[in-house]
Amino acid sequence: MQPTSPLFLLLLGAVTLALAAVTVLTWDRTRLKRTRRVSTLLTTQTLVVLVALGLVNASQGFFTAWSDFGGGEAHNKSSRISAHGGTEGQFTSAIRVARHHARPGRGVMISADVQGAKTGYRLPVRIYLPAAYFDRSQPDRIFPTVMFFNGFLGGADTFQERLGGDHVLDKAIASGQVPPMIVVSAEKNPHRPTDSQCIDAVHGDRADTYLTDDLTGVLRHELRVGQNRDGWALMGYSTGGFCATNLALRHAKEFSAAVSLSGNYTPYVDTTTGDVFHGDRSARAANTPLDTITQDRTCPQSFYLFASRGDPVGYRDLKKFTPKVQKPDAATVVMLDAGGHNFAVWRNALPPAFVWLGRVLNPYGTGACPQTAIDPVKALASR
Repeated sequence: MQPTSPLFLLLLGAVTLALAAVTVLTWDRTRLKRTRRVSTLLTTQTLVVLVALGLVNASQGFFTAWSDFGGGEAHNKSSRISAHGGTEGQFTSAIRVARHHARPGRGVMISADVQGAKTGYRLPVRIYLPAAYFDRSQPDRIFPTVMFFNGFLGGADTFQERLGGDHVLDKAIASGQVPPMIVVSAEKNPHRPTDSQCIDAVHGDRADTYLTDDLTGVLRHELRVGQNRDGWALMGYSTGGFCATNLALRHAKEFSAAVSLSGNYTPYVDTTTGDVFHGDRSARAANTPLDTITQDRTCPQSFYLFASRGDPVGYRDLKKFTPKVQKPDAATVVMLDAGGHNFAVWRNALPPAFVWLGRVLNPYGTGACPQTAIDPVKALASR
């Protein structure tokens, strides 16, 4: 029973109502009257606040598991098809079990704790494998791959539990709008509750290295994914949107596209992140997409940039970043007239974002850097 489950919220509400009733019924009893009144009132008020916070948390998905409240490295608590380690590959056993659960038209979510060779981190990863991955008639088919990043305090489960990303993809693939693709929802925070922002911090966590080197190395070795940038993209919402744009610009030879849903384009340095740069201005500049977008890169990038006018921070940052995306880069900009910074907005944003990704990704590409970034409209017309 996790903090966002309806049963937990119902139990918390029931306890609150019960204590309120006890407070009323025992109000005039003379024994320990003052002590009892003060303690029951304070406890009831605390529970009311907890109920309110629980409802907000359930709607926004800030803490989706009890482990989210603690520090230390994140641990895999998923009940999905899981890998069990051993001498095999890190996903081998999960894929073997998933093959038995696969059904036509329905992808499978698998999970594993992935050990990083360079960083030593062992962090939870959730992977959506499309139904076509288990099609015995095409055992050598490779798939476009999207790495997905959650926002502040979200976890690897957020893609499925809060956004329903697996159902979105099942529907889009079945309709032919999106080619079968793999989505990797990775834990981006080596030590919770600190938000790494997917950055290699100065004298701190090496989230960038884990995500773009350790994890991608395992994925390329063990899954049927493209081996070069043409078949790889980054995607995220809120802080995860920052991760997508920042990592795409920093690793242009490995990723060809990025999707930012209400993301920021400058790194945060506050109580949620800690002192990421320790005064190192060059490290901060190297992780600021508003600056790096205008710098020379070996390969151009395709961007899908989304925000809502009802989201003041996302709207402001998008207005700053968009004009700086110039050829050879390319940007598709989507701006909603209404809506805030929440999961309802991001759930609605997922289907068209995946359609866009389906048009720009090609796992069979050569990996050579094009002179200009892929235009999704022209890409669709050529297929």
